Amino acid sequence: MVGLATLYLGTLEDPESSTFKDKFRDLQKFLDFYGDHYGHHQAAEWYPAVSKRFVSQHLSKRLRKPGGERYAPSSIGRIWSTVRHFGRWAHREHADCFPHGSPVAGVSPPDEPEAAWVGLRPKDLDRLVTAAHALKNRPPRTGGTNQGLRDLAFLHVLIGSGLRVSELTGLDAGQYDGRYFLDVVCKGGVRRPKVFVHHKDNRVAIDEWLAERGSAGGPLFCTRVGKQMSRSQAFGVIKRMERQANAHLPEEERFLVSPHVLRHTLGRQLAEDKGERFARKQLGHRSGRQLYRYIQPSVEDLEELFD
Repeated sequence: MVGLATLYLGTLEDPESSTFKDKFRDLQKFLDFYGDHYGHHQAAEWYPAVSKRFVSQHLSKRLRKPGGERYAPSSIGRIWSTVRHFGRWAHREHADCFPHGSPVAGVSPPDEPEAAWVGLRPKDLDRLVTAAHALKNRPPRTGGTNQGLRDLAFLHVLIGSGLRVSELTGLDAGQYDGRYFLDVVCKGGVRRPKVFVHHKDNRVAIDEWLAERGSAGGPLFCTRVGKQMSRSQAFGVIKRMERQANAHLPEEERFLVSPHVLRHTLGRQLAEDKGERFARKQLGHRSGRQLYRYIQPSVEDLEELFD
């Protein structure tokens, strides 16, 4: 099984991509379960009944993050999707290892409740941008990157483009063309020829950062030593702004922010202002079904409607 998993991962593009790393972690969870279940990793004993047990008992009831927290339903669904794709590939390419047929045939995915919209309300988005400006105006560190200016531009790219954090940190400075990013590598290795940055304010922030950064090649958003920002560093940027925005708010008005929350926010804005076709194009979704979770009404929206 370990050998098959290694071969399977070798068929995927770009070992440095977030998609590859997610699949690697997902398969590791399944291999850990399989080894605990059997005491070995021989593929011949991977039956559909084992896959069903993995879904119904391990994924849905027992699997926990290192800190003990449950995985989100969407993460559980993604883990099973990876294992199912691996099982189908393994049976197709190495049928001799599975004398009793596909090990994932007839196995239903875990129940996944409808995902809620997690974007920001307009006033919370304004608070976040204000917080970013406040952090920008603090005295910069001596030497290295102007972190406040960089982080403000980073936020404006997120709220203006809807890019995922891994897509954004992978951008080079030369890919920006004043209104859009060129040849962006997106989730699943898909290349999008242009990803637009909406609204003048967002583009102005990028221009100011590029003027400070200079025209040298390399990552658009670099660290103090000129390296590409990591995923954890990117999340840290947004969390600093979140803490600043919430600092003087009462408990009931505080809000959580992540790059994906900002993606939801832009998706809703575009759907309402320009229509679903524009929102789907901007976010890189191929179907309206994928877009629905970004634009569906929130509970608060319904409460206001029927107040």
